Amino acid sequence: MSDTMVKITEKLKGNVARSVNPEGCRQEILNQIAYVQGKGHYEGAKKALIIGGSSSYGLASRITAAF
Repeated sequence: MSDTMVKITEKLKGNVARSVNPEGCRQEILNQIAYVQGKGHYEGAKKALIIGGSSSYGLASRITAAF
């Protein structure tokens, strides 16, 4: 199987990306987790109901609650 390069062009609508690089997304999530973990321990609730998430606020809330 040969390596194939695929060019991914940005498609943004407001603050929502319509086309993304999966490896870039993975790395950004790892960066966010490291940032939250670096802020110290949180003594509050560790359970959260995340409703919606199409604008990334749900993912950020989930990362904050989990880590």
